[in-house]
Amino acid sequence: MGKEIFADLKKNGFLKGKNTDYKWYTKSPLQGFARCDKCNHILACRSTKYKTKSGIKQSRYFFCRTCKCNGEDDNASKATLLEEVVFAEIKARFDIDKVKSEPKVNTKNLAKNIEKLRNKKMNSFEKYKLGKISRDKFKGIKTAIDEDIVRLEEKIKLDKVVPDKKLDDTLTRDMMEKYVESVICHKGEVVKIIWK
Repeated sequence: MGKEIFADLKKNGFLKGKNTDYKWYTKSPLQGFARCDKCNHILACRSTKYKTKSGIKQSRYFFCRTCKCNGEDDNASKATLLEEVVFAEIKARFDIDKVKSEPKVNTKNLAKNIEKLRNKKMNSFEKYKLGKISRDKFKGIKTAIDEDIVRLEEKIKLDKVVPDKKLDDTLTRDMMEKYVESVICHKGEVVKIIWK
């Protein structure tokens, strides 16, 4: 059965059953990324509601189902605390505040400049081989060009990292998918963040 036929049957109500469009990660942007430090399984997110004098409040917790089933400590962590720590680490690692204020860089021009610098380095090497410049002068030129190339490549890399949308003050699912591979947690603390 083709995708078009399947979608048409589903739309007309002939196929009933499980909702495949369910977004399971709506409770926290860390869902699917938070992992247990003991068994390395993905932590489940539990949302609880409770009554207070001011009204109904909601708390979100991450816990390890595997450790809980094995009779070990369930490694419960409050979601808001983990989100704040991960968001602060992302901002610090990628200098998002600093990058956000800088204007966008033209990567095509930077790539052309890198190619020109590589050609200049090759020309100076040929001059060195022909004996037109000394070895020390060639080394100085080479190190200066290499530093410029590294600086320009970092600008290109930073330009790719900059989010296109305005940065919020909270952690989002898009940020997690862009920067983070997984977050290792233990009792409310972030033990390690594995970056992409």
